[in-house]
Amino acid sequence: MPTGDFWKLAYHENTIVQICQLREALLTKCTSDTRILLRAIILGALHGPRPKGEPSYFSNQSPRTFAPKPNYAIKFWTAREMWPVDVDVLSIIKKRADRYLAEPAPNVKGKVQLGDSRVAGTFNGIPKARFVVTSPPYFGMRTYLPDQWLRLWFLGGPDFVEYRQHPAQLEHSGADHFSAEMGLVWKNVAEHTTTDARLIIRFGGIHDRAAEPMDVLKKSLVDSGWKMRTAKTVADSDCGRRQVRQFQAVPKKAITEHDVYCHRN
Repeated sequence: MPTGDFWKLAYHENTIVQICQLREALLTKCTSDTRILLRAIILGALHGPRPKGEPSYFSNQSPRTFAPKPNYAIKFWTAREMWPVDVDVLSIIKKRADRYLAEPAPNVKGKVQLGDSRVAGTFNGIPKARFVVTSPPYFGMRTYLPDQWLRLWFLGGPDFVEYRQHPAQLEHSGADHFSAEMGLVWKNVAEHTTTDARLIIRFGGIHDRAAEPMDVLKKSLVDSGWKMRTAKTVADSDCGRRQVRQFQAVPKKAITEHDVYCHRN
């Protein structure tokens, strides 16, 4: 059982007991399709916003996708006297399972391969693709692991946030270096696509980096085997920011995102 002010405010005492029981059982054994699906459902319900009706997440008020940072969350919940409610964990799991399994999954073949896309040979063994759709990390956005720290805990990780930069991630030391690192990815992708392939990239930026996102992306495409044909602004970049508004009443205006379409050179 994790201890501390964050855990007391994030989950009701009955709720965290049920979560820990499920965590321990799935860490002991999680090889069957049923248990893998159960774990996926729990990860999706582990934290989220508090609706007006029946709870659909286990936690106190939280952003939808990224996990709240302990110190900030404690201050937010305490100042607003937001206390965790005793939710029925199994009922939430069942509702989600009923929804997900209402229709059978499509019978299609697929393959998941984990690797560093900057390294030559990463895509060996994968058939050449005609379409590639991706959204790489935005320059300066290097908190993917800390933003998922609660889910990582459920999967066996520590019950606290680790802020250190993972060595396998893209380096964000400067815009030019970041562009060069992304350029390696585009080159490897080009070598494993057909001659008429299309590459679609969604890219944006964050406020604590002065670099213009489109300049960073365009530089990464130079001599990469790809030529940018067009770029379209994402219309809902700002109006769809529900996650930011969970903990921030007046968030900064969103930086415009773009969908960039590229052809093979």
